[in-house]
Amino acid sequence: MGLRNCKLCGQVFVSDSYKICSQCREEEEQDFLTVKEYIYDHGKRSIPEIHEGTEVSVKRIKKFIREGRLMETGVELTVECKRCGAPITEGDYCKECRDALTNSLSQGNSKDKKEEPKRKSNSRMHTSIWRDD
Repeated sequence: MGLRNCKLCGQVFVSDSYKICSQCREEEEQDFLTVKEYIYDHGKRSIPEIHEGTEVSVKRIKKFIREGRLMETGVELTVECKRCGAPITEGDYCKECRDALTNSLSQGNSKDKKEEPKRKSNSRMHTSIWRDD
């Protein structure tokens, strides 16, 4: 545990693995409950409609969707993939982009392994002793 500035309000707090203080977490949880209740009462709505009906920011509503927290409502809300813009129901990337990113990372790792110089298994360090007699 260490001191950290809250990512939302800037206040210093004792970090317990969260990036935001307990007060901001409570506000965020209250916003989540408000959005969840609104969806239960009004059914499927667009993100701007939910924002207008709840006054919860669009950014925060999208965060709840990306975290998968609103899936339990039974209403499928979508956000856009951060790479290609395709609609997704949770996370940051669609399946195709996740696969492409994974493949490019694996190819990068295999290139790194190929470029490493081979070492002899019996190589040793040799030193010389200089004498000034």
